[in-house]
Amino acid sequence: MAHIANIDQLKDHADLVAVASRYTRLKKQGSRFVGRCPFHDEKSASFSVGGPGGSNVFHCFGCGVGGDAIKFVQDIEGLSFIEAVERLAALSGFTLSYEQQSGEERKRAGLRSRIASANAELAALYQELLRSDVDGARKAREYLADRGFTAGTLEVFGVGWTHEAPDTARRHLHGKGFDDELLLAAGIIRRLDSGRITDAFRNRIMFPIADSTGTRIIAFAGRALELDDGFGGKVPKYVNTAETELYKKTEVLYGFGLARKSIAKADEAIVVEGYTDVMACHQAGFHTVVAACGTAIGSGHMRQLGRVADTVTVMADGDEAGRKAAVRAWDAAQGHGIGVRVALLPEGRDPADLAAEGAAAVMDVLGRAVDGFEHAVAVEIDGVAADDARGRAKRLHAAVGVLGRVGDVIERIAAVDTVAAVTGFEADAVRRAAQEDGVDLTAAPSAGQQPTGAGQVADARRKRIEAHVLWVALNQPELFAGRFETVVADDFLADAARQVFTAVMAAGGPGAGIDRILNAAADDEVRSVIGRVALSTPPSPCDERSVARLVEALTAARARRDSHEVKRQLAAMKDDPEAATALLAEQQRLLGRPAQ
Repeated sequence: MAHIANIDQLKDHADLVAVASRYTRLKKQGSRFVGRCPFHDEKSASFSVGGPGGSNVFHCFGCGVGGDAIKFVQDIEGLSFIEAVERLAALSGFTLSYEQQSGEERKRAGLRSRIASANAELAALYQELLRSDVDGARKAREYLADRGFTAGTLEVFGVGWTHEAPDTARRHLHGKGFDDELLLAAGIIRRLDSGRITDAFRNRIMFPIADSTGTRIIAFAGRALELDDGFGGKVPKYVNTAETELYKKTEVLYGFGLARKSIAKADEAIVVEGYTDVMACHQAGFHTVVAACGTAIGSGHMRQLGRVADTVTVMADGDEAGRKAAVRAWDAAQGHGIGVRVALLPEGRDPADLAAEGAAAVMDVLGRAVDGFEHAVAVEIDGVAADDARGRAKRLHAAVGVLGRVGDVIERIAAVDTVAAVTGFEADAVRRAAQEDGVDLTAAPSAGQQPTGAGQVADARRKRIEAHVLWVALNQPELFAGRFETVVADDFLADAARQVFTAVMAAGGPGAGIDRILNAAADDEVRSVIGRVALSTPPSPCDERSVARLVEALTAARARRDSHEVKRQLAAMKDDPEAATALLAEQQRLLGRPAQ
């Protein structure tokens, strides 16, 4: 896998004042630039960029956010660490350097870049064609006007149109230096069974589909103007780009690049079904609306939304198919730390229809949204009669089946009361039914691993110690004064902390530099954790003496855990004196005391 080699140079090169000025107005004040914070609403300026010596950092004295240029982009646009690095590089005109690319990886990266370039050229062509004076373009403009779309909305979403001719895109892109091999790989043209090559999109209104940052066109969707194929058959109303090296429909949300900042600020996203639904809602002022691209909302979509939002509201048709689709969306969200609400649309209406009436019509539907779990239970028990004891029992077991699909253990336990209320049973009866059906209500951490009371305090303290040791390793490794050599992976209980430590050691230890450490990380998720730790609040005080205490506390905790394990084994060996004596000696060694 390719890793970015010059992140430190990017941080030095990036002009945080210029980057932050894209999101808020800044005014020079002494050695700093100040303005209203883009992360929270405020009337007075508490947001500061820079400082003595031209330091490239930001801080808000109102909400407390702060960090470097990468952290700013990461938070303001709701990106992962690597996405933020690439976005900052694009904003700063900086060329990133990738290491450890195999020949195959370089080939694939080059292909992705060429596909994006071809798509950008094609999107510009489609927009130009929509403005042209031919009959098809006029019909497309009339259709869009009838749907209520303004010229501004069409421009923001890059909407275009293409001819009926079979080679409009192909001829244009040949003239730009792109060959058929590339165009086939990009899904822009296709080869028919007869061997003839034709454009993938003909006589359609074209909707460019951008990546999650909104900076690259990765695919297209086309809406047919004529549904009759001229031979008594029908053509598909919508056609999407086939999956390519650049486009995976199960991971792409239409409008996400435009909506991302608004979603992060509101901590909520709204999911609709169609491209024009997204456009109409944005035009009506609902800037957190996105849609899947020709497929149902799935786990990949929810994972993306879960990075920037706490809640997703699914606007679904009120018929049986729509209600079941909303349940599948709720299922897809499980395990991604995101709550789901379901807003059912009036019969025969879609979000674009409501948005055309005005914001109040959309708000009315959103205001009647229900919890996703409650909706899933209602759909599951719908049609199951509760006229007798057998029927009531069936409803209970059906609801318990939904309960077992709740991804978060705490939510699952809390949802017992919801099932009880919906089915008319006591909570104890719900738990008994769950036991009968093999639904484990507490299936997350195993017994004995849930910290409570004083254990919670100790657990929180341990996490702080681990995070602080890693902060020093990433930022001020000279403070260890050789003590880091005593630290091992088993000193870290948190899996994420252990993986960061592993990356530090694989890079050559503390002092290797953030670039090498990021390159040594197992995957993007670990790199994201490294970025968060590096930019987190440092331990206070932060000097050699305090760092020595941190390392001592970290290693002592591991020794105590090992000692407790020895005690547990000793208790099981009461009938084997020789083995018990050997273990006792091991326990004394762990505690640093001579054996008795």
